[in-house]
Amino acid sequence: MAATNLKRIGAYAGFIGHVALSIVFFSVFAIFLGFFNYPYLPYFGSNIFAAVFFAFGMISFLGGALFLYVTADAGMAWNYRIPLVGLAAVITLSSFLSPALQTRGVLAVLPGLGLVMAMAGSYAIVLLAPAAVLFFHSLRPIRRSDIGIHVVLSLGVSLVSALLFLGLLLQTGGPLHPYPEESGYGLWFWIYLAVGMPLVGAFVLASSAKGESAGVDAGREERVYENP
Repeated sequence: MAATNLKRIGAYAGFIGHVALSIVFFSVFAIFLGFFNYPYLPYFGSNIFAAVFFAFGMISFLGGALFLYVTADAGMAWNYRIPLVGLAAVITLSSFLSPALQTRGVLAVLPGLGLVMAMAGSYAIVLLAPAAVLFFHSLRPIRRSDIGIHVVLSLGVSLVSALLFLGLLLQTGGPLHPYPEESGYGLWFWIYLAVGMPLVGAFVLASSAKGESAGVDAGREERVYENP
């Protein structure tokens, strides 16, 4: 009986962590609301971009860490889940430190550190889609005869993210996140942010249902989040 209860608790904890891991993909909706309301936030001020990615990234990182802990005995597939959780951690840290690193005193001592952290966060954002494909592989190994539509579409979004990653590498000046009317890179970045990321996030969220059903039924012999 005790083992059954522990299995149920582990299953629900894994499900909650899995759902929370998808939150960072939906950051754009809060960013849009912030642009309309122009709130002034403690510490972040009017930097809506950093504030939203810090809050959503933190939720995803903590949820992802919980998911990794619960599924630690999942074998080699477990390793494919680490990049997505790691990117959520980078986004959280970068978003939190960026405002502090832009102060006059820090800029005078470490003029390039703020740019490095901002670039790290930008790289992490555009790499979320490829990391999600690896995450899907950890849940159900990808075979030629069994490639779901969620993997195909996520790979398509990953192609856009790869071009954005290349654009960041080649960028020599100007804002890291330009508006669509400012450049072609800005247009594709906001398409990725507004369409690609929520689409992949929806697939990550939908995949959590499989994990829940595999573990909460105490009468079955399946392990929580075990690969088929």
